[in-house]
Amino acid sequence: ATGAYSLTNDIDCTGVVFSPIPNFSGTFQGNGHVVSNVSISSGASYVGFFSRLGNGGGPATISNLTLANIHVTTTGAYVGLLAGTSNADVITNVSVSGTIASASAYVGGLIGITDGSVITRVEASVVIVIPSAAYVGGLIGIASDGTQITRSSSAGMVTADSYMGGFIGISEEGSTVSNSYSTAVVSGDSYVGGLIGVSESENENLYAAGGVTATGFFGGGLIGADGPFADTLNSYWDTDTAIVLVSAAGTGKTTVEMQNVDTFSGWNFSTIWYPPSTGVYPLLRPYDVAPPTAPGVPSAANPTRYTPSVTWTASTDAGAGLASQAYTVQWSTSTVFAGTVYTSTTASNTFSDLTTLADGSWY
Repeated sequence: ATGAYSLTNDIDCTGVVFSPIPNFSGTFQGNGHVVSNVSISSGASYVGFFSRLGNGGGPATISNLTLANIHVTTTGAYVGLLAGTSNADVITNVSVSGTIASASAYVGGLIGITDGSVITRVEASVVIVIPSAAYVGGLIGIASDGTQITRSSSAGMVTADSYMGGFIGISEEGSTVSNSYSTAVVSGDSYVGGLIGVSESENENLYAAGGVTATGFFGGGLIGADGPFADTLNSYWDTDTAIVLVSAAGTGKTTVEMQNVDTFSGWNFSTIWYPPSTGVYPLLRPYDVAPPTAPGVPSAANPTRYTPSVTWTASTDAGAGLASQAYTVQWSTSTVFAGTVYTSTTASNTFSDLTTLADGSWY
């Protein structure tokens, strides 16, 4: 499937026999709507709300979408609640929740395998229970070929065999992971990480705060094993919740320390993170928003039959893809807006009133 699609309502799929949307390219704009109660039972591979993204027909752009209470059961591989695989796609402001069971390998709460995709402001709260599977992550199974993941999180439970993490199973060379975290409880045999099972990526400003159990070898509170190209900066795991004192990278901290802003040197608590406090870990801000500048006085003093016009610097969302929000514009002959006050709205950062004004000073 290809094309441009935009949701105008929430969709409840209770009772619907749902088959994955195959090989999607193009744009899918959720507009903040929720698709809920999807159940997929299959013996095939490439299973999710979409089977594959960006497969052969060009990249896909998925944005502003929530998939809630999605349940996938399959004996195949390449599985995620959003998609089985993703190839050079852009995924922004997407939230998924649900369960995945019985898959064989390459499983992620969001996507099984990503190749060069850009993933921003995504969250997954998923229970994955597949004790014999490998390459499993609470968000992504394998992040490869320059995948970029930022400002994202995972929660829930990940139970698998090996090469598995609360956030990513394997993050390969050339990929980057930044400003993200996992609180998922992780349990497996070998190459198990609270955040990443095996890392070859560049990682910065990450943390893990879930339980970690590795019955075999290479188990780590943050990262199970590091490859020669891995680089991890300013990243931490909670040694009290993980009950694991070792990690291939990162620094272990107690729960009290993880809830102290002084622990997180170099982190941006102005526009990216909310600072931690007693009982609360750092949390991601939903959008990086710069406020608009004040428009000031729209007209000179004592205009004669003046049509007011004003322009100001609009707020920005740093590429988050937010819908335009209307501004409220008011004007009056009184500096304290007493007496007659005129009000209008505009979705842009300019405004002109079509009504000529009586003589006087307008504000």
